[in-house]
Amino acid sequence: MTSNSQFAVAIHVLSVLGVLQKMGEERVSSRQIAMSVNTNPVVIRNLVALLKESGLVDSKEGKGGGLKLAKSPGKISLQDIYISVAHGESVLTLNKRAEIKSCPVSCGMKKVLPTIFEEVDRAVEKSLKGKTLLSVMEKVIHESTT
Repeated sequence: MTSNSQFAVAIHVLSVLGVLQKMGEERVSSRQIAMSVNTNPVVIRNLVALLKESGLVDSKEGKGGGLKLAKSPGKISLQDIYISVAHGESVLTLNKRAEIKSCPVSCGMKKVLPTIFEEVDRAVEKSLKGKTLLSVMEKVIHESTT
């Protein structure tokens, strides 16, 4: 079992853009962001493609190019970010293994859990809707200076 960190990395990427733009940098390279995230720039570029498709990031190629936020950090909700990287998938997923026909629990799980998982997804999205990238940036800056 593995955990998907794409949402956390997306918030990190957008926070780097927001903080550096607040410090006067108009555009930021995927290499600069990758250094902050401690990953390869290719990973950042792949994630940025999703964020760009969702209208959260603007990119420019060539000299003077780079990435910037497409909206102000106060207008980007964590729900916006989550939706851009979730690919329409649930936070939780069913066990992919075949059910055991002789076990009533095994046979019932794939019928019962989807409803519960849908409720969790709605709760997650509702919770994230009320939180902004700006609030994350402010907390990160505060935590890094204390």
